[in-house]
Amino acid sequence: METQFVNSLDYGLGGRVVPKQPLELVRKNLADGRSDAFKESDAPSEAAAKPRQAVEWSLEARGRLEKVPSFARGMVKRIYTDYARERGIAMITPVTMDQARAELGLEDM
Repeated sequence: METQFVNSLDYGLGGRVVPKQPLELVRKNLADGRSDAFKESDAPSEAAAKPRQAVEWSLEARGRLEKVPSFARGMVKRIYTDYARERGIAMITPVTMDQARAELGLEDM
């Protein structure tokens, strides 16, 4: 890391044999990248093979979700939705939310 930092400051330590190139650090990192990074797999992933269960929200649960700050609301909704899907729950209610908080250790949040 120190060497990269010093190089980024353009401070001359040691000799340089090759002249600098535009985007030199980026080119070096791209040259050593994974060869299969952009290849698509023929086998579908586990998540794609399994159809997603629809989960509905009760009015009371939606009301509780609206009290969550807007910047965190999407993440909280995802946590509860994933919890319900994993357990085969079709309707998220305040009781479901309380159970999820207890099981996932989110009670102090």
